[in-house]
Amino acid sequence: MREGAETTAAPSRSMRAWILGLVTLSIFMTTVSASILTIALPAVVRHFNASPLESTWLLLTPLMVTTCLLVTLGRVADMTGQRRMFNAGLVIFTFCAAIAGFSGSAPLLIGVLAIQAIGSTMVMANTGSIVGSIYGGPRLAWAMGIYLAGVSVGQLIGPTVGGLVADTAGWRWLFWAQVPLALICIVVGAKALKSLQEQPSRDRKLDIAGSVTLTSALALLMIGFSNVQTSGLRSMPAIVCLVGAVALIPVLTLVETRATDPILQFQLLRQRSFLLPNIANILSVMPRFATIMVAGLYFQVINGDSALTAGLKVIPMPVGITIGSVPANRIIVRAGIHITGITASTMTTVGLGWLAGALSNEWSLTSILLAFLVLGVGAGLFATVCSTLIINEAGPGEVGTVNGIRLTLQNLGGTIAFALSLAILTSSMPAGSRSNFYGASVNNSADSGALSDGFSTVFVVMIAVSLASGITLLAAQGRRHTRR
Repeated sequence: MREGAETTAAPSRSMRAWILGLVTLSIFMTTVSASILTIALPAVVRHFNASPLESTWLLLTPLMVTTCLLVTLGRVADMTGQRRMFNAGLVIFTFCAAIAGFSGSAPLLIGVLAIQAIGSTMVMANTGSIVGSIYGGPRLAWAMGIYLAGVSVGQLIGPTVGGLVADTAGWRWLFWAQVPLALICIVVGAKALKSLQEQPSRDRKLDIAGSVTLTSALALLMIGFSNVQTSGLRSMPAIVCLVGAVALIPVLTLVETRATDPILQFQLLRQRSFLLPNIANILSVMPRFATIMVAGLYFQVINGDSALTAGLKVIPMPVGITIGSVPANRIIVRAGIHITGITASTMTTVGLGWLAGALSNEWSLTSILLAFLVLGVGAGLFATVCSTLIINEAGPGEVGTVNGIRLTLQNLGGTIAFALSLAILTSSMPAGSRSNFYGASVNNSADSGALSDGFSTVFVVMIAVSLASGITLLAAQGRRHTRR
């Protein structure tokens, strides 16, 4: 046994169920908080009279912080133990949720959201690894399906909850309403995780140089994308940040190849069985993230719906994700992971095309809801397939790091989807009209027409991305069959 390692008896079957429920509820809560402003954003923008740049960062801040810190905190969890970081993250998250509603300005709210995102990341960095440490073999896919249902539904039901709360109780309750659920997670976590069997790798060292370089590259990339959205691709801040992010890639490669205990496992990234599912995962989350935001804004800006109505219209998508995620293990066992992946990708692409046609041609509400449902089922299946393939590549003591890489790349895809979609939507609008867009108060017919074209373009791009994700996963599965 490693000196200083913490060990306890392995959790019983009933306690494993409690732990799985805890991490699923926790990841649901933290992902809801990250997406809760997606539809409710106009209410906050109008309250603070926020600028386009502030409006963008109200959406991007949680994703950016999580993207930058997940891999590092995943490594720290491997070194120090999952239980401590998980519980500490819940406390930080709860405290920030309590004070966020008292924010007096958009910059102050952005700052609180950034700190809350640190707590969320501490939780996220451990949830998948905890599931991987208490379940194995065929049960892992089953457990991952339930866990991923929490992730996906949290990401997608957050906008609906946000619209409901913003319209009925006011935007401040978007944050105060998170506190009771967070307190439940703290209480359950303090008890249930005592039975978690841990063996922290305390003889390992944190790769400081690699962490700083990786975080800097991701931060520059996110800032660059936000400046593209607000100022255009030719703006100097966007050019400097994007060039800086690209320039840090060889630096990161050099640092990590020389590190004795690198935070990025390049030997994993060189394996097609690990790299390709991660690429497919990045591509697949882009339509999932973008669709809810784009549809929510479409319903409010073009149709004139309230935030509540817009939120209710997208509910079939998280329902579909749940339908696709929870029984995914049984489908994989019966049909095979190869066929399941192809089917999931096809359903996602068909759902996107159907939804685009329904919105642009003003089809019935029933048709729109069915399109969301088909899209959700495909997305839920596809996410489970990718995540199972990725986690299965983790070696002993590397589950936290591998899960951190998976979630980092997933959040990177989501952040790119947000920034890219917003850039497409507003690219044809005069700079002076963009604040009205974020406040869902575009009245000029010319601006409305430009936005309608922008919405159509976003869907075309996301359909292409969905097809690319399916092709990538197909290549990964083909490689696995060839090796066998």
